[in-house]
Amino acid sequence: MNIFIHPQGESEGILKMILNKVSVSDGIDLSILKTDKFKSGIFTFRVSVPYTAKNAVLANLLSGVLKRGTRSYPDLASLSRRLDELYASSADVRCSRLGKNLILTVVSDIIDPKYVHDGTDLLGGVLEIVGETLSCPYLENGYFPSKTFEQEKRFLRDSIDASVNHTRTYAGIRLAELMFASDPEFSTIEQIKEILESIDNKALTEFFNEFVKHAPISVFYVGSLDKDLIKEKLYLQFKDRNFISPLQIHMPEPEPVLELRSKSEHMLVSQGKLALGFKTSSVVSNNSDEHYSFILMNEIFGGSPASKLFMNVREKMSLCYYCSSSFNQFSGTLTVSSGIDSTNRKKAQKAILAELDNIRKGIISDVEINAAKSSLENSYRQVYDNPYDLQASYGNRTFFGLNDSVEIALTKILSVTKEQIAEAARKAVLDSVFFIEGSSEGAEEDCYDE
Repeated sequence: MNIFIHPQGESEGILKMILNKVSVSDGIDLSILKTDKFKSGIFTFRVSVPYTAKNAVLANLLSGVLKRGTRSYPDLASLSRRLDELYASSADVRCSRLGKNLILTVVSDIIDPKYVHDGTDLLGGVLEIVGETLSCPYLENGYFPSKTFEQEKRFLRDSIDASVNHTRTYAGIRLAELMFASDPEFSTIEQIKEILESIDNKALTEFFNEFVKHAPISVFYVGSLDKDLIKEKLYLQFKDRNFISPLQIHMPEPEPVLELRSKSEHMLVSQGKLALGFKTSSVVSNNSDEHYSFILMNEIFGGSPASKLFMNVREKMSLCYYCSSSFNQFSGTLTVSSGIDSTNRKKAQKAILAELDNIRKGIISDVEINAAKSSLENSYRQVYDNPYDLQASYGNRTFFGLNDSVEIALTKILSVTKEQIAEAARKAVLDSVFFIEGSSEGAEEDCYDE
C-alpha cells in the first residue's frame, strides 16, 4: 500500500514522502515513510502487551532492564561501544500506554548511509542490537542480572516517589485516577507501588518470555533507506523468532462518563493546582471525523496562548498563573491544568467552566477560530521538520490502522465549522476535579507557565 504525501507550502522536490506498508513475515509488519530530507533515519519497533495493572508495572520495569545489555553486548559499556562504532546510532527502550494498549518500543536513530563511506553495515548492526533486545537480552542463569533488576526497580520506585515533587504532574496523575476509576486495571500511585514491591526477578523474566520474546513486531521507519533492503534485513534478523500470536490491538474507545467526583489534598507548596477532567464521546477512528472538531475546540478552549483560558482566565481575570487544556484522542478525554492561588479555587473553576459554556453557546469569534486554526496548522506543518515527530504521528496512526495522513488530518481540522466546534463542547461532560490546596507557608515552586 503506497500513500503519496506532499505537504502544502513545500515546493516540488523539497519534500516528498511516500508511506509504504508491507508485510515482512507473519509476525512483522513494516511501514516506511520514505524521505531524503533528514541526515538520519528513525526506526521504531513496537510490541503490544496485554493491558493489566500488573503488566503496566512490569512493562515499565522491563523497559529499563532491556536497555542495559544483550546476549552479544552484555553490559552498558559494550553496548555503547558498539553503538559508537555504528556512527553513534542509538537504541532506546520505552514503555507507553495508548488507549487500552501497553506498548514496549525500541527507538533507534541511524545516520543516513550516504554519509558513511567505509562500508559499515549500519542497518545490519542496529537491527542486530534491536533483535537481541527483543529476543535475547543478557541473562544470567536464565534470569536478568540481579544487580540490574534491583537497580532498575529502585529507579522506578524513586521515579514514582518523585512525582509528588512536581505538583502539576502529580495533580494530573491524581485526576486520571478519578477519571479512570471504573477501569479495574487502572492503578493509583499507591497500588502501583504495591505491585512494584511484589515483583521479583523471576516474575519479570517470565513476563518477558511470555509476552515479549515471541510477540509480533510493528516496525516504522522514517528515512531514505530502500524498502526492499529494510525488508530483507528485517527478515534475516527475525527469521528464527517464533511468533506465537497475532498482534493484539485494542482500538480506541471513549471512556464512560461517571458521577462527578472531586478530591482535594493539602500540600506545603505556595501554589494551588486545579485539574478538571471531562469525558467526551469522541476518539480517533476511521469511521468518524468528529474527533477533529474536538481538536479544534480544545485549541480554542485552552490549547494555545490565544485560547479563551489563557486570554480571559489568566490574562484578563488574573485567576491563574497558568491555565491550559488538552484533548486525548485515544481516550476521548479533555483535561484542564491550572496553577492558582488557593483562595481563588472557586472563582477559577467557575471561570474555566464559563469559558467552555461560552463555546457550547457558540460565543466564538472569527478571530478566535482563525487563530486556533493557524496555530494547529503551524503545529501540523512542523511535524515534517523532525523525523521523531513524523514517526510519533504516523507511528500511532499505522499502529491502529488509521487512514488519515497528517496532511489529510490538517485539511479536515481546517474545514471544521463554528457549529461543529460548539457541538463538540456540548459533548464534553465534567467528570472529575482534583485540587491541591497550597499553603502561604509553602515552598517556592513553579508559579508561571510551564
